[in-house]
Amino acid sequence: MTGFRTASDRGRIAEDAVAARFAQAGYRILARNYAVHAMGELDLVVQLGTCLSVVEVKARYRAQAFGGAAAALTPAKMKRIRKATLHFQQNHQYMNNELRLLAALVELDSTGAVVSIQIVPIEWR
Repeated sequence: MTGFRTASDRGRIAEDAVAARFAQAGYRILARNYAVHAMGELDLVVQLGTCLSVVEVKARYRAQAFGGAAAALTPAKMKRIRKATLHFQQNHQYMNNELRLLAALVELDSTGAVVSIQIVPIEWR
């Protein structure tokens, strides 16, 4: 039996771990699960200095199952992230900030504990 029952449990565990990592590194957490109707959701928006980072969190129990966490970053998902990011920037006065899009690839073990977190930049496609 695993330590989590659903994909939303995995997502919550992973998002909590990633948010904690950014906070420990001195980032300010601006938003978690920022949802925009018909545009999508931003898992995590953080700021360090004047740089705004949008973080897409992807968790996997078996890291390489279904192509691993990075395989979930499809062109359609990236389009939704771009739209939601623009909405966030416009509605929170961050249009002039440097912007980075990052993926946090989180591997969980069978008990639901975080094994590793890899933060990688994502190019705007």
